[in-house]
Amino acid sequence: MKQYVLNLKALDQLVLTDGSSEGMSHQTLDYIPGNMLLGAFVNLWKQLHKGEQTDGNPEFEDLFLNGTVKWGNACPMVGDRTSVPLPLSFQKIKNYSGLPYYGDEDASNCRVFNLLQLDAEDTIKDSAPAEWGLGKDEVIKPKKLDRTFIDPESFCQTAVSHQWNTHVAMDKRMAAEHQMFGYSSVSAGVKFSSTVICCKEERTADLKQLLAAADRLRVGHSRSAGYGNVSCELKGEQDFVEQKLSADTNIHNVFLLSHYTPALSWLSPLEGLKEDLKKYFGDDNLEIVENKLSCGYTDVAGFNSMQKLPRRTRRCISAGSIIQVKTSSTSCKSVCALGAFTAEGFGRFEIDPKVLADKFPRPKPLAMQQDEKTENVKQDPAVNMLVKAVTHRTLSRLAQQKAIEFVSSENMQKFINESPNMMKIGPKASQRGNLRMLLVSKPSSKWREWFDNLLKKDDKLPVVKQWKNSYAKWKGSTANLEVIMKDLLNPEFFRTYGIVNVSEIKESCLATNIDSELDYFYEEFQKLSLLELLKQWDKAARKTTEKQSGETK
Repeated sequence: MKQYVLNLKALDQLVLTDGSSEGMSHQTLDYIPGNMLLGAFVNLWKQLHKGEQTDGNPEFEDLFLNGTVKWGNACPMVGDRTSVPLPLSFQKIKNYSGLPYYGDEDASNCRVFNLLQLDAEDTIKDSAPAEWGLGKDEVIKPKKLDRTFIDPESFCQTAVSHQWNTHVAMDKRMAAEHQMFGYSSVSAGVKFSSTVICCKEERTADLKQLLAAADRLRVGHSRSAGYGNVSCELKGEQDFVEQKLSADTNIHNVFLLSHYTPALSWLSPLEGLKEDLKKYFGDDNLEIVENKLSCGYTDVAGFNSMQKLPRRTRRCISAGSIIQVKTSSTSCKSVCALGAFTAEGFGRFEIDPKVLADKFPRPKPLAMQQDEKTENVKQDPAVNMLVKAVTHRTLSRLAQQKAIEFVSSENMQKFINESPNMMKIGPKASQRGNLRMLLVSKPSSKWREWFDNLLKKDDKLPVVKQWKNSYAKWKGSTANLEVIMKDLLNPEFFRTYGIVNVSEIKESCLATNIDSELDYFYEEFQKLSLLELLKQWDKAARKTTEKQSGETK
């Protein structure tokens, strides 16, 4: 078996509900479920294999359907470190802090203990480290910690920021039609890491090729509203490391890295897990140590987008649960997940992880890098949304102004007006219409690809002939319109044109750090420039038609 590590970063807000999205408000998850990654890569596979059927396709079935490839949850990272769910056996003392967040400089007030390692006769006050300084008469009251993700080495929590969003329902799925509804989302800039495992050696090349082709993905809900854009990078490939049992003990802790649901629906989750662990350890006499259970439950809902109906709710043992088992076995099978829906990230586990080894975890604060401090400035969500909206409006107006300057420049006017051969042959009204539809319906990254695919068609077709047989003044000489359009549809052309001064953009914006908004400006500048060019072409075409009509009369 091979495993691959994917690093993802939210470029826009992410709406990561559990799949149901029913009701007037929805709480986002802090991680990207494996089924969302699976769906995003299904879309990518279809783009890379245009025209191929998915039904009965062995590659498609192995990658997405039959469990050969297991798509793991993408958990939030602690800086540049991967994270695991907070163990449910961890608790804190009331009136003291829990585990520090990433970027916190001080963890001296942390009072966290691990119930799993405390015996029945142990008391927290007598067993606690001396540096805790608990008073002799101090009342010790345990409190549960919020379910989050931690770095298993430093015990620092992930700092996932959220935003609140409101929209008006266009249909009855989210809320009553035309009524306002809301949901929280994960803020842009949050980084995630996922482990994808391939169980069939002959399919590893196909999987690696697919993962390497992923640059941008869209995950989660409300993607058509602009949410869910993430960058994706394949970070590493290695052999799957089989878990080994210590021969010194017959007691082992099974730590769930993701939710577990049984393959046999008539069994309770704990009964199903016990049966799966018996097979995993090869011991029919395996027992669960009930007084050492740190176990939580959750219901995972779903929604069938084709049938427009909710899916059956699945009862699961929560990620972060610890099930202590007693077994005589000294070995285990080479299995990476247990139970049902393992292809979607369910059932991941680890045996006797180091994160559970201590009675009293000793956190080590992790300093945040300077660029991360700038990126993760915590503001009120409403302020963030307002600043972004005002910044985008300002940039759009500036882009419109620069687009008019660009098209009105001397060189562009020569291109438009001093090329009778171009205006006589093309672009025709249908070509201009196709270009206009392209600009408003597809992202700028797809424009050049669309034009190149058009030119690959038969040279005898009128639409191809019109582009290839038209000429215009361009960069001081006469050039083929095909070459000119390839320049205009290339985003780098507008970044290097010279009509835009970056300092002028910064002075025009409310935001103090707008480097991340420059991409937005250049996309707007290119789109508005091309739309303004089409408008000028329309005017020139009307003048030509009127002139020809006058000559006929």
